[in-house]
Amino acid sequence: MARQTITLPTEIHDIIVGILAEEGDVKTVKILARTCKSILPTCRSHIFATLDLVPIQGLDNSCDDTADTFSRLLENLRRVFASNPSLTFYVRKVYYMIRRIDDKPQDFHSVLKGCSRVKTLGLRGTIHDAGTYRTSVDWLNVSASLRAALASILHSPYFMELHLDHISNFPIRILAGSRNLSHLTIDAADFQDDVVSDWRCGPTLRAACTRPLF
Repeated sequence: MARQTITLPTEIHDIIVGILAEEGDVKTVKILARTCKSILPTCRSHIFATLDLVPIQGLDNSCDDTADTFSRLLENLRRVFASNPSLTFYVRKVYYMIRRIDDKPQDFHSVLKGCSRVKTLGLRGTIHDAGTYRTSVDWLNVSASLRAALASILHSPYFMELHLDHISNFPIRILAGSRNLSHLTIDAADFQDDVVSDWRCGPTLRAACTRPLF
């Protein structure tokens, strides 16, 4: 008797991938992405939904090995997105640690600028000595390329949620231009004394708090 092949509806595939993603089984989702072209977009929507670019251990001078490893991670990600720019379409959340190296233009900044559908952005200052203490990052010292990339995310019509963790001199005018911003979290952050001429088209916050959420 000839073997029969059972073809499941695409909707069933999507449900299976969604369940795996909810359970945190990213490894299996990646395997499915390589083996079945029909569900590749669904797999990608989960694999690239969140860019968690906050290393667990400390960075900069106190932890050179960790800093080098993290830099290689960013470069590998940049190459992935450079080879397939459409992947930025799937990114919905970005958590990024601003490092000393970000005071100068970095190739990875172009990836962030291409993420046009981000809904949640988390920015935090640098960790030192394996997380024993934190240092605030001055927005004025951040490179123009990174500031432009982050501003493009904040001004996207899809953007809704911002977390600032140890970021100083963040410009109020950027918040004023983020019309759909509804949730703001501040932890050891402050703002520039910008003059905003018209807040009528600015954000309408539904929630604001002063405790870290990431």
